Formats: sequence, structure tokens, C-alpha cells
Amino acid sequence: MKINCFAYDADKGCKILKKEIVCGNSCSFCKSRDDLAFGREKSNARLASLPYERQRYIADTYHNGKRAWLETDGKEADA
Repeated sequence: MKINCFAYDADKGCKILKKEIVCGNSCSFCKSRDDLAFGREKSNARLASLPYERQRYIADTYHNGKRAWLETDGKEADA
């Protein structure tokens, strides 16, 4: 059975759940690389749509002050 999940490692199993046993495509955490990229794009767009003050709070609290959702080529877009 081929497992189409970004977190699946053939040698180590699931990198997210850190288990050697893999549930396969029926796992609720299972996502293809395309699904993962789409989800990140969607969440980055949502974060970018927030007011500046809220973005700054989130960046300072969770991302060491960087607004990673605005980064292009490793640099914050408005820095």
C-alpha cells in the first residue's frame, strides 16, 4: 500500500505522531504535500488579512517577532 502523506517516512513511520506504526491514508493527520501547501497558503492569507497590530502580536508571541506569512525569499515583505 502506497501512503500519500507528507509526514510519512518509510523507515521511521509517522513523523507527526512519532510512531513506527502507520495508520495509512485513513489517518486523520494524513495530508498530501499538495494539501499541506494549500493549507499553508490559506492560513498565510488569513494571517496577512489581519490588522497590523494583531499580526505583530501573533508574530511576537509565536514566531520570534517574524511575520513569516509575509516572507518572500526569506525577508519580510514590509520590513
